[in-house]
Amino acid sequence: METVKLEQEEIQKLSQVQEKQQNFVVELGKLEYDMTLLELQKEKIQEAIEQALQESQVLAQELEAKYGAGTINIEKGEFYQQ
Repeated sequence: METVKLEQEEIQKLSQVQEKQQNFVVELGKLEYDMTLLELQKEKIQEAIEQALQESQVLAQELEAKYGAGTINIEKGEFYQQ
Protein backbone atom coordinates (compact mmCIF):
# COMPACT_ATOMS: atom_id res chain seq x y z
CA MET A 1 0.00 0.00 0.00
CA GLU A 2 1.37 3.33 -1.02
CA THR A 3 1.21 6.31 1.32
CA VAL A 4 0.31 9.63 -0.25
CA LYS A 5 0.61 12.94 1.51
CA LEU A 6 -2.47 15.13 1.37
CA GLU A 7 -2.10 18.73 0.36
CA GLN A 8 -2.44 21.33 3.09
CA GLU A 9 -5.61 22.72 1.46
CA GLU A 10 -7.20 19.25 1.50
CA ILE A 11 -6.31 18.77 5.15
CA GLN A 12 -7.80 22.18 5.94
CA LYS A 13 -11.04 21.33 4.12
CA LEU A 14 -11.31 17.98 5.91
CA SER A 15 -10.70 19.69 9.25
CA GLN A 16 -13.39 22.27 8.49
CA VAL A 17 -15.90 19.54 7.62
CA GLN A 18 -15.08 17.67 10.85
CA GLU A 19 -15.42 20.87 12.87
CA LYS A 20 -18.82 21.58 11.29
CA GLN A 21 -19.99 18.06 12.13
CA GLN A 22 -18.82 18.39 15.72
CA ASN A 23 -20.60 21.73 16.00
CA PHE A 24 -23.79 20.13 14.69
CA VAL A 25 -23.58 17.41 17.32
CA VAL A 26 -23.10 20.01 20.07
CA GLU A 27 -25.95 22.15 18.75
CA LEU A 28 -28.28 19.14 18.52
CA GLY A 29 -27.40 18.25 22.10
CA LYS A 30 -28.24 21.77 23.21
CA LEU A 31 -31.53 21.67 21.32
CA GLU A 32 -32.49 18.34 22.89
CA TYR A 33 -31.68 19.72 26.32
CA ASP A 34 -33.73 22.86 25.68
CA MET A 35 -36.61 20.78 24.30
CA THR A 36 -36.57 18.63 27.43
CA LEU A 37 -36.75 21.74 29.62
CA LEU A 38 -39.61 23.11 27.52
CA GLU A 39 -41.49 19.81 27.78
CA LEU A 40 -41.13 19.90 31.56
CA GLN A 41 -42.41 23.49 31.63
CA LYS A 42 -45.27 22.51 29.34
CA GLU A 43 -46.24 19.65 31.67
CA LYS A 44 -46.23 21.99 34.69
CA ILE A 45 -48.41 24.51 32.85
CA GLN A 46 -50.82 21.77 31.78
CA GLU A 47 -51.08 20.59 35.38
CA ALA A 48 -51.74 24.16 36.50
CA ILE A 49 -54.45 24.52 33.85
CA GLU A 50 -56.11 21.31 35.01
CA GLN A 51 -55.99 22.51 38.60
CA ALA A 52 -57.47 25.89 37.63
CA LEU A 53 -60.27 24.18 35.73
CA GLN A 54 -61.05 22.00 38.72
CA GLU A 55 -61.07 25.05 41.02
CA SER A 56 -63.37 26.83 38.57
CA GLN A 57 -65.77 23.89 38.50
CA VAL A 58 -65.83 23.62 42.29
CA LEU A 59 -66.44 27.36 42.63
CA ALA A 60 -69.19 27.24 40.01
CA GLN A 61 -70.89 24.41 41.91
CA GLU A 62 -70.59 26.30 45.20
CA LEU A 63 -72.05 29.48 43.69
CA GLU A 64 -74.85 27.58 41.98
CA ALA A 65 -75.70 25.83 45.26
CA LYS A 66 -75.79 29.20 47.01
CA TYR A 67 -77.47 31.40 44.36
CA GLY A 68 -79.04 28.95 41.90
CA ALA A 69 -78.58 28.91 38.14
CA GLY A 70 -77.59 32.18 36.55
CA THR A 71 -74.76 34.32 35.28
CA ILE A 72 -72.20 36.47 37.05
CA ASN A 73 -70.83 39.87 36.10
CA ILE A 74 -67.42 39.85 37.76
CA GLU A 75 -66.74 43.54 37.08
CA LYS A 76 -69.92 44.61 38.85
CA GLY A 77 -69.88 41.79 41.38
CA GLU A 78 -73.48 40.93 40.47
CA PHE A 79 -75.37 37.70 39.97
CA TYR A 80 -78.30 37.43 37.58
CA GLN A 81 -80.73 34.58 38.16
CA GLN A 82 -82.20 32.77 35.19
